[in-house]
Amino acid sequence: MIAEIFAISFLLKLRLMDLEMNKRARLFLGVSWENMKTILYIDNSESHRFLLRDALSEEGYEVFTSESIEDALFKFTGVNLDLLILELRQMDAKKENFQRLKEQYPGISWVGYSTFTQCPGEFKEWIDFYLTKSSETDEIKSLVRVLSNLNQISQE
Repeated sequence: MIAEIFAISFLLKLRLMDLEMNKRARLFLGVSWENMKTILYIDNSESHRFLLRDALSEEGYEVFTSESIEDALFKFTGVNLDLLILELRQMDAKKENFQRLKEQYPGISWVGYSTFTQCPGEFKEWIDFYLTKSSETDEIKSLVRVLSNLNQISQE
C-alpha cells in the first residue's frame, strides 16, 4: 500500500514538473497561454496518445488525451477546445456518443486519424479532415498548424 502511494505521488510530481517545464518553455518562446490552441486527441492506443501529445505539445499546443469518446465526455466537460483528433477505430463507438461530443464542442474541426487508407463512409458525417495514422507526426502537425492559422484568421 505504501509503495503504491509512493508510486502515485512520484508520477504526479513528474507530471507537474512536465507541466511546469512546458509553461517555462512557452514563456521563453513567447507563446501566450491565452492564445494557445487546445486539442483533444482520442485514441485507445496509449503509445499513440503519448506520441502525438508530445509532438503537438512541442509545437506549442495544449493537448488533452483520452482513451475513448465515453471517457472524453466524462473527463473534459467544460474544457474549451479548438480541435478534436479522433482515432476512428474506437471500441464500442456509438453514434449517440459521437452526437453528444459534437454537441459538447460545436463549431470545432474534427480530424479523423486512423489506419484506414481513407475515411470510411460511416464517419464522414462527423469528420472534417482525414489523415492516415503514421508513426511520423509531420503530416498531422502540418494539418494542425494550418487549421490553427485558419481558425486564428477567422477570429480576427
